[in-house]
This record gives sequence, C-alpha cells and structure tokens, in this order.
Amino acid sequence: MLLLDEVVAWDETRVECRVVLRDDSPFVDAGRVASTLAIEYMAQCIAVFVGLEAYQRGEPVRLGYLVGAREVWLPADGFRVGDVLTVQAAPIWGGKTIGSFQCAVDRGGDVVARGALNVYRGELRELARS
Repeated sequence: MLLLDEVVAWDETRVECRVVLRDDSPFVDAGRVASTLAIEYMAQCIAVFVGLEAYQRGEPVRLGYLVGAREVWLPADGFRVGDVLTVQAAPIWGGKTIGSFQCAVDRGGDVVARGALNVYRGELRELARS
C-alpha cells in the first residue's frame, strides 16, 4: 500500500515526501487519521530513500521491514482531512542490509511527529541465518 503522494526532494543525505490527506485516503475515519499512521509515513519515506539509492546504483529494489523504533513522539490528536504533511527521513547509520533513520513529519511548518526508525532490507530468512 502506498500512502505517500510524492517525492519532494532527495539527495545522499535525506529524502522528503508529501502526503495530502483526503476523504478517500487510506485509514481516514470521520475525517481523521490516527497519529500512529505517522510511523508508516516515516517508514515509507525511508523506503523511498533506500529505493532511490538502489536505482541510482542500478540495483533492484529489495524488500524492507521496519524492525524497531526509538524516541517516537506522535501528536495526541492525530491528523485531519486537508492536512498537508511533509515527511522526512535521513540515515543515521547503516549498511547494505540494516540501518537507522531519523524521521519527522511536519504540518504547516511545525514538526508533529518524529522518531528514529530501524529497518532491515532483504529476505527474512536471510536475517534468521545471521
């Protein structure tokens, strides 16, 4: 499922994507979206970063998994239809298969969600062998 609407900016240090919440957006209920969905927005933004890096190197895009999160802060009131959210992800550390990204969600110039997300890229059976 794709929740992001567009890639706004990307370079080797970060990626920025946009989400516009509409009545027909996934997970909208009575004009609102739970704040926990910000974690998925941030995870998908990471996937964009990793996928664009792979594309640039001429490599295929591989499966990725969110495996952990630290220092996550979410708004108590969630999001509303009409909100335009800017989602950012920047790598903190990592290698070919595992990494950590600092992420944030901005609404109208204010950071409304943030956290450090850990991700794994590859097949799960590969992780079990490590």
